[in-house]
Amino acid sequence: MNLFTGKGSNNVDKSRYLFLASQVELLDAPKFLGELKYQFQPATLGVMVVKANGEKCDRCWNYSTYVGQSEKHALLCDRCDSIIENLITQGQVSQTEDGSYKPTS
Repeated sequence: MNLFTGKGSNNVDKSRYLFLASQVELLDAPKFLGELKYQFQPATLGVMVVKANGEKCDRCWNYSTYVGQSEKHALLCDRCDSIIENLITQGQVSQTEDGSYKPTS
C-alpha cells in the first residue's frame, strides 16, 4: 500500500489516520497555500489546514462525505457504519428507536 496516496486493498484513505485528520489531500503544487489562514511552508514541504468535506460522524467525530448515505445508520461514516453493523450482526449492540446504540445484555 502507498501510505501517501491512501490506495490499498480496502480503498480507505489510510493517511488520514496517520495524521489524525478527517481528510488528507496531497497536492503537486502548493499554489493555494498563500490564500489560507492556517499554513506552514518550509523549503521542502507545505502544510495547510482547511475544513474537511462532509458531515461529522456521531460515533468517531470525523468528517465524512459518507455521513447521511447509509439507510440503517444515517449519522455514521462508512468506517463506523461497518463497525456498528458487525456489532449488531454479532449480537453485541442493538439500535434503539431513537437511533442510538446500546450494548445487548
